[in-house]
Amino acid sequence: MGPNEDAGRLPGWTLLVGLVGWVVPLMILAACQEFGLPWVIGIPVAIAILVSSVLAERKIERKYLGSRQR
Repeated sequence: MGPNEDAGRLPGWTLLVGLVGWVVPLMILAACQEFGLPWVIGIPVAIAILVSSVLAERKIERKYLGSRQR
């Protein structure tokens, strides 16, 4: 394997960013329902986590795959 064979590929840990971005908001919403936490706090927090994970995924993709487009 040469040093350029891995260029343009995402590392495996980057899959966790997307997974966390979907699992944590669902856990927050489930906690709101199960433990009686206020929805007024839970829903905006879940949305904020989801949006931040999407932005983090895009930033990671630009970092690792951006050089291929240039």
